[in-house]
Amino acid sequence: GGVTVETLASGLTPGAALSFVSAAGRIYYANGREMGVIEDGVAGAWGGGPDAERPSDAATPPAGHLLERHAVRIFIAVEDAVYFTRGAGAFHLMDPAGGFLPGRGGRVRLLAAVADGLFVGTDQEVFFAAGHDPAAFTYRRVMDAPPIPGACLRGPGVDLGRVAGRDLPDTAVIWADARGLCLGTSGGVATRLAQLPLSGLGHGAAVSGQVSWLFLFKG
Repeated sequence: GGVTVETLASGLTPGAALSFVSAAGRIYYANGREMGVIEDGVAGAWGGGPDAERPSDAATPPAGHLLERHAVRIFIAVEDAVYFTRGAGAFHLMDPAGGFLPGRGGRVRLLAAVADGLFVGTDQEVFFAAGHDPAAFTYRRVMDAPPIPGACLRGPGVDLGRVAGRDLPDTAVIWADARGLCLGTSGGVATRLAQLPLSGLGHGAAVSGQVSWLFLFKG
């Protein structure tokens, strides 16, 4: 049979990379300018749109350039800030007064969850936000080299471990920086997986297969 392509969302900014995250049977997406949610094959407004009812102390999350799900929340990177939705699966709401992580400087390039926290990469560093409650997160720098935007893989450790050549029982993260490939695992453990000359590259993309990974880079 042929391939059917169906447009689910229109009016998006051309060339703006989309970030997706799955939560509660829906797909949430954003590109730094527009945002939305897809449910049952139909795209709609994230948070129900400007006329939707919401508590007086809550707001609709911003349109970030990176999304990640962790601890029944969606974390949203907007330039140098990371916001998060309310707990208990209230993905359409955030606290405008305190629903963001402490600033550390630098535009966010990487946002990837493992079982017990988040790896956050900026144009200055990669740090680990440990915990399940943002109010009680602890923070630790794990790499001093900034990640290459877009050059990231995440998934079950059993899948990534086959190519990495090691046992990875939990969710893991692979990212590229100017020195090569890095591996991030639970506990905020970050190790250098491969030494590669990747300096001067501005953006990347990555695909994971059963026996290999494919990284593509643009200067």
